[in-house]
Amino acid sequence: MESEEVLKDQENNPNLKPIVNWKKEGRKPTWKEVSRYSSTVKAYWAQWNSLVLSDGLLKRVLEKTDGTEERKQLIVPRNRVPEVLEEIHNGSTGGHLGVTKTLGKDQFLHLFLLAYRSSVHETTGQTPASIVMGRELRLPCDLKFGCTPGNDVAGEDYVSALRQRMETFTNESVRVSRVPATA
Repeated sequence: MESEEVLKDQENNPNLKPIVNWKKEGRKPTWKEVSRYSSTVKAYWAQWNSLVLSDGLLKRVLEKTDGTEERKQLIVPRNRVPEVLEEIHNGSTGGHLGVTKTLGKDQFLHLFLLAYRSSVHETTGQTPASIVMGRELRLPCDLKFGCTPGNDVAGEDYVSALRQRMETFTNESVRVSRVPATA
C-alpha cells in the first residue's frame, strides 16, 4: 500500500476528507459545523486531539498509559480495510492459521519466536528484543503500513541503559525475595 495512494483515498473518503481538511487548516471546527456530518466524522471530531497529519496522512496518536511511548496509527480509508485485514490475517505474520496449518505448527516456529521476542514480558516489563538489541522489532505490517519504530538506542547509551535496567531488575528481585511470606 503506497502512501500516495492512501493519501488520495483519505482525501476522497467522505468521512475522512473534512477531518483532513480541518487538520490542514490547523483549526478544530465547532460542533455546529460538525453536526451536519455523519456519525463517523463526529466520532473523529471527538478524537480531535489524538489525530494528526503525519507526512500528509491522517493518523491517530496512541500512547502507553504511563506516557512513555507514542505510536502513530494510520487511519485506514474504508476502501482499504479489506487489504489491511488480508495482510494482518493471512500475511507472513498473520495470526489466523486455521486447523490444517496449526497441525503443522513446527513450520511456524519462527512466527511463535517473533511473537515471543516482540511481546512485553510481565517480569521485566520489556520485550526480549528491546533488552537484547536495544530496539523493538519492526514487523512487515509496520513497514507496509507506515508505523515508525520507537526511539532506538545504540552503542554506549544502550550498554549503560541495559546495565541500569538489569541492576534495577536485580535489586527489585532481591527486595521481593526478602519479603517474608504470610500465613
